[in-house]
Amino acid sequence: MFIIQGVQMRKILVISILVIIILFIPSYAIAEDELTENDIINSQKESINIGKFLEEAKKYSSEAFSDIDYSEFLTSAITGNIDNETLGKGILNIIGKETIGSIRVIRKYNNYYSDT
Repeated sequence: MFIIQGVQMRKILVISILVIIILFIPSYAIAEDELTENDIINSQKESINIGKFLEEAKKYSSEAFSDIDYSEFLTSAITGNIDNETLGKGILNIIGKETIGSIRVIRKYNNYYSDT
């Protein structure tokens, strides 16, 4: 028969007491107000001062990206509801416009230098 003595007995006793404490002490979480998804998103925007960034983004990119609502885009990115199809079409549309503009400039200057 195995007899537990001294230090081993103390270790087992301490571990047993800790387990009992962890199991029987209740833990409560008390919330003051129920927050909605919009409240959480707005608090995240305020904490990183995103409002100023959105204003600057609108100011500098209104010509190239006139159809993008940056606030809605940011909200959808935070919530994980990004519409990849619309985003992809928008990017391809911008790339297409820039490519066509570049080709026109190249053709214009190419015709100018080839005629002289």
